[in-house]
Amino acid sequence: MGDIFGKTVSILEKNLDLRMMRHDVIASNIANQETPGYKAKDLSFQKELNKAGAVVNAGLVRTNKAHLSGAAASSSISGIEIAERPDANSNLDNNNVNPEKEMAMMAENNIMYDAGVQLLSKKFRGLMDAIREGK
Repeated sequence: MGDIFGKTVSILEKNLDLRMMRHDVIASNIANQETPGYKAKDLSFQKELNKAGAVVNAGLVRTNKAHLSGAAASSSISGIEIAERPDANSNLDNNNVNPEKEMAMMAENNIMYDAGVQLLSKKFRGLMDAIREGK
């Protein structure tokens, strides 16, 4: 499918996969908010997307050194790193989950997931429009 849309669909696919994984990690934190000794975990979304190969030159030409570089994608996501969140403060029971912060992170992640779905949907809608016009 890379021939039709370039690397866009592949990047969006990895974006959605990572957003789903992050949702699961945040949900686990919320579920363990009262578990003594539990440490909140997270995955660095941008770091994982970079590891997946999504920040590689996509053949775009930089005409000015102030411009951003292009992006392309690789074929798979593997070795997702989920680590304890270092910025969290522990409670008396040595649990560092902050439910309000987790819910805010969940809401942000859901918004970003929905945006990715909408972009992917528009790509496929464009293909359908091209097919219909060719009849």
